[in-house]
Amino acid sequence: MDLIVTLVVLAVLPHLICKLTSKVNIPHVIGLIISGLIIGIPPVREYLIEPHSDLVFKLGDIALFCLMFLAGMKSSLKEIYYETKDETIIALFAAVIPFLLGFLVFKLLGFSLLISIIVGVCMTITSEATKAEELLDLRKIKSKVGSAMLASGILDDLIGLIIFILATSALAIVPINDYLLLLGVLVSFFVGVMVQRKAKKIEKIADVNNLFKLIIPFFFISMGMYFNFESLIVNPTLLLLIIVVAVVGKFVSVFLAKPFTTFSWAQTKLIGWAMNSRGAMELAIAVIALRNGLIPTDLYSSIIIMTLITTILFPFVLVNAIKKNRKIMN
Repeated sequence: MDLIVTLVVLAVLPHLICKLTSKVNIPHVIGLIISGLIIGIPPVREYLIEPHSDLVFKLGDIALFCLMFLAGMKSSLKEIYYETKDETIIALFAAVIPFLLGFLVFKLLGFSLLISIIVGVCMTITSEATKAEELLDLRKIKSKVGSAMLASGILDDLIGLIIFILATSALAIVPINDYLLLLGVLVSFFVGVMVQRKAKKIEKIADVNNLFKLIIPFFFISMGMYFNFESLIVNPTLLLLIIVVAVVGKFVSVFLAKPFTTFSWAQTKLIGWAMNSRGAMELAIAVIALRNGLIPTDLYSSIIIMTLITTILFPFVLVNAIKKNRKIMN
């Protein structure tokens, strides 16, 4: 297909899918993930993308920077600073315990040291973009619990990223470009945070969001190009294991952190759901690990589906919790 036509289709199709998913209150980011998986189906991928795959992957990397920049713009450093003690405790528990659980389970099952570490890192990561979007929609992004959700997630991502870089530096050869990509993701997030501090009106965030609308879907498209549906059918046990380890690790860690924080049990449970929500950073690490041959395709595909499931659950849980208790976020 002609390059211009391909780019137009790839830019527009995800937004049409997102409009359909929004009709049933499915979060925007989930619509993007689903669109990436649909475009990644072999017949669609071969017709639309493969003649221009190099360009699509480059656009995907640029889109990742934009996505994390927006996540930063939707965060609030002022409120994050107020929650330093609680957020640090939750972040440490929610990073260390899921990492150790993921690492030990996969190492005991006979996977290599590097694969076990990468799985542990993926268990550590959470999603700022998804949480920020939902909290912004509900006007809870500056609440006590909302700020703790975002701040803890940021710290978890930092810890996970450092572990990934150290492990792959010591045990594998990863191109400098890919390390720069991960570091660029973090820099983009914090640049977004700085810009947010200068933005006097929330409408400015919406303006930037609209500006990036055409490029952001390319990250999810590049993610979908690596996805393999057949691997899930061949190895469904791996998918189930990934989901169980991911969910158990985050909830156990947050509950263990509770006695050291000022949050109620209801708030702690809600934070557990938030920490369970994965997102762009985890997908970026999984993509980089796969394209450098550090993890097999079936494991990568299982991580993608786990990300989809854990991310799609959080908004529904959050809305339901606020309906039951209007004061739960403060």
